[in-house]
Amino acid sequence: MDLIEFKNLPNTSTPINAENLNQMQDNVKNALNNAIMNYLETGYNIDNIKQNGNYAIFNATGSLPTGFLTNDNNIFVECYIWDENWGRQTLLDVRTNNSYSRNLSNGIWQNWKQISML
Repeated sequence: MDLIEFKNLPNTSTPINAENLNQMQDNVKNALNNAIMNYLETGYNIDNIKQNGNYAIFNATGSLPTGFLTNDNNIFVECYIWDENWGRQTLLDVRTNNSYSRNLSNGIWQNWKQISML
């Protein structure tokens, strides 16, 4: 993300123009996309989350831990991705306070393993 250090007039090296305003807008958009929590639409397939971040999902679909119903779950997913083939997801079940984890190995999500139970 390139930042522009704007200068006061009479300096004209950093004009307020479309290029600089678009760059500022892109920087704000990127900051929002990397916010603490991303809310995904109801029914989102968690196997498709392959970007770093924290996600809140209602009625998630995809490869879920054993016993999860796709029409009745509320989860948080923390995702840490090295690249498109390697990473890790941690799933926090809002209703039971159980936590699960799985790895992305060579482009394939592995099975979920429970990591805590309260």
